[in-house]
Amino acid sequence: MGELSIVQWILIGVGVLVILPNVLDFFKGVSLPSFGKSNSKVKLSTTVSQWEFLYNSCKELCLMDACEKLDEVFPLLVERDQKCIDKEKEDEIEILNN
Repeated sequence: MGELSIVQWILIGVGVLVILPNVLDFFKGVSLPSFGKSNSKVKLSTTVSQWEFLYNSCKELCLMDACEKLDEVFPLLVERDQKCIDKEKEDEIEILNN
């Protein structure tokens, strides 16, 4: 009962060969977190410029809900002029009327 026959070993080998590509594909998609220090340091100015680029892209595509969420997440990066806010509301009304 403790030993496997040649036929059983062959079936185990075939099973491993069938499953191996799927297992390799799974591990290719998994990224391991890096716990070491990275060589490049991220500066606050980089984060702000990336946020600004994302916000402007959302605004150009008229994704106002996304802009509002970005304002909620980064409230300190937003300084709004009341004229700009009124203009956005007018633009939103025009879009809805079209």
